[in-house]
Amino acid sequence: MLLGPALFKFDDPQAFHELLTHADSVANELLETFGWLLDIRRDYACVVRESGSASGPVNVLTPYATNDQITLLMCTMIRERVSSGAWPTPDAYGCVRIANEDMTELFYAVRERYGENWGSEARNKSSQSLLNDLYRKMRQVGIMRGPDATGTILILPLAARYSATYEKAEQETTNRRRSSSKPKPKQTKAAS
Repeated sequence: MLLGPALFKFDDPQAFHELLTHADSVANELLETFGWLLDIRRDYACVVRESGSASGPVNVLTPYATNDQITLLMCTMIRERVSSGAWPTPDAYGCVRIANEDMTELFYAVRERYGENWGSEARNKSSQSLLNDLYRKMRQVGIMRGPDATGTILILPLAARYSATYEKAEQETTNRRRSSSKPKPKQTKAAS
């Protein structure tokens, strides 16, 4: 759990149960040793490290890198699709299975809606290349797995943890200036 983005109940129900059984002692040890918090949700558990702490790893998602911004925006749109009924509801482990085509369509919608806010490198990159980079990032931070041999993508419950949008005033300023600089998204942490 310390090395990965989260311990998913989906991957190891027995280990997850053991963590629940010893949650207080694990939480106390993490806090006393590193100053970190243990966050246990219904379908996953993760370690919450203070931003910029010397003892913790570099944040895996920031509002500054374009791929991180796109990942955060995708999480917001995933939640909207699930809430609206356009995508399936999460399974017993909090995972959502979708077709690769659905994820590609979602990426195009995000790019159409927010792409002008991204840096020139991302704006000038081919959609497929940018999507491949995005998939790599989403796998790295524990938001998705796949696509598998059948073209199925597994959206993991950690995706519900993130939400972001661009502030409208920044978008209007960007539209007027048309500069190559990109605004920082407003990042919020959603309760799951």
